[in-house]
This record gives sequence, C-alpha cells and structure tokens, in this order.
Amino acid sequence: MMKENFKLNTARRGPIKDPVHPTDFNQLKIMFGCECCSFFDPEHSSCALEMPTKAHTTSTQIKDYNVSGKMAICRFLEID
Repeated sequence: MMKENFKLNTARRGPIKDPVHPTDFNQLKIMFGCECCSFFDPEHSSCALEMPTKAHTTSTQIKDYNVSGKMAICRFLEID
C-alpha cells in the first residue's frame, strides 16, 4: 500500500481588505489605524492582542487606499 504525502498549505493569507467609498473616506472621521486602537502600544509599535500591526498602521492604510480603494480594517479595533 502506497502512503500518500499531503502538504499542508502553510502560506498565510494577507489581511482582508474592505472597500471604502471615497465620500466616506473624505467626509467621515473613520478610525482605521492601529494608532487609534486601545490595544496598540505606541512605545513598542505592537498590539496587546499580538495581532500583526504592519498592514494596519495609518500610513500603510492610506497608501493601500490610494492604490486600491480598500483598507485592511482590523476586526479587533477598539476605540476609547
């Protein structure tokens, strides 16, 4: 009997990016960056929940939005 080898897909998917309407982006004060979140530690630029912050920082979000019209809004974003 031949044993089949299965490879697990270990590649991580990137963050989910949601479309944001340009009117909403320009007229509403949307809180979308890690820097606005209660869980963000500015001293270490890290998340208290150990979530990756690179894709969720304000500067990265604005760059992504200008290219694609989408933002990777964190599902755990908590604003004080």
